[in-house]
Amino acid sequence: MQQPGQTVIIKKRASFADTMRHIERIAAEGAKHPKIKAISRRIASEPDPVRAAFDFAYNAAVYVPDPIDFQDIRYPQRTIRDGIGNCVDYSVLISSILRNVGIPHRFRVAAYHHGFRSISDLRLDKALACEH
Repeated sequence: MQQPGQTVIIKKRASFADTMRHIERIAAEGAKHPKIKAISRRIASEPDPVRAAFDFAYNAAVYVPDPIDFQDIRYPQRTIRDGIGNCVDYSVLISSILRNVGIPHRFRVAAYHHGFRSISDLRLDKALACEH
């Protein structure tokens, strides 16, 4: 059984499609967490909930890149708890909030650019990990 804070290797030599599938899954699962639901309720009441979701993610975590050839995908509650994340973690957090607020969105890959809701320069041989 996985313990909170434990890193689990999901797949070695993961493909881009593997990465995207797990990002979508983790965002959907994270949206169900009570802490993310509570944050989403607050953000839903903002005049611009999309901007509020981006601002929340930006202020919730300091950017820390993953090690080379390793793609770490944190659940949104873990990103908030640890106070660190990267563009994938910001994307998962924002997506979880937007799901709860009811705002349609999708992940978009932007090569060579780090930023919210984009994934930068994913190499096809990166290992996927998931942290709770």
